[in-house]
Amino acid sequence: MGQSARSRAVGLVGLACALLLVWGYRLRDELYFTPDEQLGYVLGIVGLGCMVLLLGYSLRKRMRPLASLGPVRSWFQVHMVLGLLGPTAILFHCNFQVGAVNSGVALACVLLVARLGLDGFGARSALAGAGVLATLPFHLEIGRSARPDSLLALFVTAAIYF
Repeated sequence: MGQSARSRAVGLVGLACALLLVWGYRLRDELYFTPDEQLGYVLGIVGLGCMVLLLGYSLRKRMRPLASLGPVRSWFQVHMVLGLLGPTAILFHCNFQVGAVNSGVALACVLLVARLGLDGFGARSALAGAGVLATLPFHLEIGRSARPDSLLALFVTAAIYF
């Protein structure tokens, strides 16, 4: 599958998650899912698994022995899909409601991380379209005295590479 087809597939997963979230939120009072019974319980485990597997991208990016496991770009696309599926499964698991304090804190953390990921993806896409990202690796080379084109480029560089 080509790069463009994979990008479209990620976009379709995002659209499907958005539609599922709207549908699930509208039906939350029907109590189809509860966190402690059957499918609701399984969705919690699936959501947790997706969130844990998100770490694979960071490990692949930083650990040289994992370089043989494929290009970082492919790992990033899997990371994006898991970052969409994990919070979606968790929201269905909790039936779009906060129960106890600890589950509320956990849900808030998951949603915050998901929001930051979407914001980062949006910023990265906007800068890639403007041609700014093509110059960022140059600014990261150790020993270079080059300055970033803008303060925004510096912040995006930090977000992408660290």
